[in-house]
Amino acid sequence: MEKFTQEEKEILAMNPNIQAVLSNQVLYTKEFKENAIIEYESGKSSNQIFHEAGIDTSILSKQYDYASKTISKWRNANRENINIHNPKKKIKTKKSAYQKLLERNEYLEAENEFLKKLSALYDQHRA
Repeated sequence: MEKFTQEEKEILAMNPNIQAVLSNQVLYTKEFKENAIIEYESGKSSNQIFHEAGIDTSILSKQYDYASKTISKWRNANRENINIHNPKKKIKTKKSAYQKLLERNEYLEAENEFLKKLSALYDQHRA
């Protein structure tokens, strides 16, 4: 992405859906990202979402469909349980007590099977 001019930075920074404007990057608010995903999945186009939010995508990129790629990136991150606000952080999902018990039970059953087989081998060698 090309660097923004001072005028472009000022235009972008005035938008309430934009959290910050860096030299060549725009950081969006959490609410905008979440609403954009919801609106897209309910049938709105990416460009329509950005347009209705008052964001001029022609400032953001002249080479590709910025709105589409950006919302697609957010949706993929959301689908993969990656924090869309901080992509380097995975969202930790808590397991229910029932899920933990099922996993523990599965482990103990496998361990029990292993010990039975080990015991049988031991008995064979002693005989």
